[in-house]
Amino acid sequence: MFREDDEWWINDCMKPFLQWRMPHLEHIVFGDSGLHPGSFYLNAIYDVIENSYKTVLLLSNQSVEDTWFMTKLRMAVEHMNDTKLEKVTLIFLEDIDDDHLPYLVRLLLSRNKPYLLWVNDDEDGQEFFWAKFEKSMRANREMNNVIPV
Repeated sequence: MFREDDEWWINDCMKPFLQWRMPHLEHIVFGDSGLHPGSFYLNAIYDVIENSYKTVLLLSNQSVEDTWFMTKLRMAVEHMNDTKLEKVTLIFLEDIDDDHLPYLVRLLLSRNKPYLLWVNDDEDGQEFFWAKFEKSMRANREMNNVIPV
């Protein structure tokens, strides 16, 4: 899940990687265009989150200020609490100052939940990023604590 302004990263980075290194993944929903038509917006989002193996959220300075994006993040965390599985992976597209990070994101980070930081100009850093991403997509570990939402 991402904010429309961050769609460039999905098209330029995420989709090519998934097609090249993880072609076995099917039925991937990229943003709002992949939601079930005819459903109410929040119901469609919840349906995707509930029926997904993993939910990946792209965080940027703009996305953490966006009400709809934060609603999606809250829904994903609530589902993670309900299932007791770590089904959420955060990807930071840029550095975000601590004082701009919403409380829920800071809480996730303080609980050692999986997150990744994208690096634009470092090829080795990008390869390391994709290796960590691929590893995070393999398993949903059981949570031993609940995140208050």
